[in-house]
Amino acid sequence: MTCRRKTDQHSSEDGFTLIETLVAFMILAISLTVFTQSINQATTQIRTGEVSAEAALIAERVAAVPGDSEGTDKGYFWRRTAETFERSDQNGKLVPFVLVTVEIRRAPAAAPIFVLRNAVLGGPPE
Repeated sequence: MTCRRKTDQHSSEDGFTLIETLVAFMILAISLTVFTQSINQATTQIRTGEVSAEAALIAERVAAVPGDSEGTDKGYFWRRTAETFERSDQNGKLVPFVLVTVEIRRAPAAAPIFVLRNAVLGGPPE
């Protein structure tokens, strides 16, 4: 009679190897990186939308102020300019209109973050 040693034939299938674990962690790390970047991008777009909406509201409010002027509102700097023109209508009569431009900036020397241009018929408001 021969004596056989008991060998564990399934030991290589009883768990994950180091390579499998490292690959799983690498996939998880890549997935988390992509998820974090997409959340960051969405947050940036939301903030940009909020800034644009606030700037548009300020520009609409400032557009009603007569004449050229500058000022600040809610931490934004604004500049309003008005140019008067005359154009002839269908009957050849000269009709005055004012081109109002409002620029909203984060700082006085910064590039505009929002520009509103509006033409007002009939000349400047009194």
